[in-house]
Amino acid sequence: PLAELYDDKSPLEHLHCNLLMKTLKHQGFGPLLDAPNDPYPFRKLLHETVLATDMRIHFEFLVKFERLLAGNEVDSWTKRVLVCQAIIKWADISNPVRRRSLGHPHFV
Repeated sequence: PLAELYDDKSPLEHLHCNLLMKTLKHQGFGPLLDAPNDPYPFRKLLHETVLATDMRIHFEFLVKFERLLAGNEVDSWTKRVLVCQAIIKWADISNPVRRRSLGHPHFV
């Protein structure tokens, strides 16, 4: 099963991340994902961002993000990851409240 594949650590999120990487490579963004000697690797940023959608680590994220908002010093990489994680969480949470009438007959 999927959970065993990822040692019961965010199996659905790992699957989503793998699918995202494959899709980006298929669309020609492989060089962006595999940039050598990049101090801020895009692949790792995407991975950390997608894994933040696992609600089992939500409160851990909140603690870190609240520290950032309180003005605590964090390195550039951590700040970048936390902001990307916050954005994906806001998008994930706001999805149910978005306007449904998009011109499609099933959305009225």
